[in-house]
Amino acid sequence: DQDNQPFNLGLIRSLGVNRMSRLLKDFATAVPHLELTLVSPQAPADARIINRRLLNQEETFIPIWQDDYALAVPLSHPLALQTDIELIDFDGLPLIERSPCSAWSLLAKELAKQKVRVKPVAHIQTIEYAIGLVKAEVGCALLPDIEQLNQHKDLVFKPIRGLELNREIGLAYVANKATQT
Repeated sequence: DQDNQPFNLGLIRSLGVNRMSRLLKDFATAVPHLELTLVSPQAPADARIINRRLLNQEETFIPIWQDDYALAVPLSHPLALQTDIELIDFDGLPLIERSPCSAWSLLAKELAKQKVRVKPVAHIQTIEYAIGLVKAEVGCALLPDIEQLNQHKDLVFKPIRGLELNREIGLAYVANKATQT
């Protein structure tokens, strides 16, 4: 009987519980006797599942997912009837701002350039809270358009025309080093 092998895995928020559960199951199955501890992406870790933008210079990156961002809109909102969203549609829009979010930072810069002002109604950190507030018709939110989130029947995801908002999620690790210190 072998001893368990401790392994610290750093995880960013907002990856989607279903797909992370599948990935972690595959990971644990592939490595017998693995004792997995999930930590924040800033904590010391053997590897991290992160947005490519958070990659450190000494790390190797293996892509896993590419997520496109879209505007989550309550089904009852007039924008829900549009095929896509233009930047001008954000003018005066009640918006749930989620941070940290690299896509929101890019969108905010574009809106500022176009002199479009949103109406912030909430400042939160998690996708789960954003979804809840959109479903409660508090406002709209910029979110990754992933399958798990797209299954909510009382909201719709609308792409933003002319703006590439996405993130690449992958496994980051330092090659030739057992653990980071």
